[in-house]
Formats: sequence, C-alpha cells, structure tokens
Amino acid sequence: GGAYHLDCKPGAPASKVRAPQVAARSQEFEVNAAVEYESRRGWIPSRVIAYSLETGLYTLDCRPGVPHERLRRPQEGPLAPIDEGEERSSSVS
Repeated sequence: GGAYHLDCKPGAPASKVRAPQVAARSQEFEVNAAVEYESRRGWIPSRVIAYSLETGLYTLDCRPGVPHERLRRPQEGPLAPIDEGEERSSSVS
C-alpha cells in the first residue's frame, strides 16, 4: 500500500516503485587484492576489504564506498606525490 510522490509522477503506487538497479557488472577486483586508489593527492596503494554487489562499490583499507573507476591494478613507477620532508636525495660520492 501507499504511494510515493516522485518528481516525475506524484502519487506513484508503491507497487510500481523500486530501488535503482546497479548495472550488471562483475566484480573487477577480488577481496584482499592490492590496488591503487585515485585520491586528490594521486594514486595511493591500497587493499580491497569488501565489495558490495548491491551498490557496486568497494571498501578499501583506506576508504569505503569507492567506485571501480577510481581503482586500478598496481603500476610501476611513482604513485602519490612525495612530501618534500619525505623526499630523499641521492648523492653520488
């Protein structure tokens, strides 16, 4: 019973309303997989803790609710920028 007032149809019967469906997509990264997460600071090494079939989002060891578009398999080379205080100088003797 009951009705929903939707922006596209006021008074829509509850029997005609459902939660949005996530596009059918297979889980790209397995639980416990090493990944890189794209943050505002750059690519951060991380690990997949969980995946939600309902939402299609990953829970990482550094952040929950991450879409697959912001993940990639670990790459060779630099990840996130290094803070100047952490930068190491390599001097040749």
